[in-house]
Amino acid sequence: MGPDWFKEYIGNFARQMRFFGMTTDISDTMQLRIDPARNMRRYYSLSIQPDLFGGYSLMRTWGRIGSGGQIRVDLFEDTASVRKAHDRLIQSKQRRGYHV
Repeated sequence: MGPDWFKEYIGNFARQMRFFGMTTDISDTMQLRIDPARNMRRYYSLSIQPDLFGGYSLMRTWGRIGSGGQIRVDLFEDTASVRKAHDRLIQSKQRRGYHV
């Protein structure tokens, strides 16, 4: 089973969340790292969202595909700083073998 089913699942989930007004995302990024030889099937998701106080939050979700994973939310005051952190994390994960 390839990574396509997982991308479709995440896409459907994100569309449902938007439909119910649960998110007003500015940027969503999903990266996968799949290596069958090492039994490695991981995901790393980044989402930039506005918070209630006029700032922005960078929500990171990661773990093994099929698991609940872990979540971390970092708060930023402006779009420039949150985008810089987002881009830095994307580059870091790509160096480690994750791909979109």
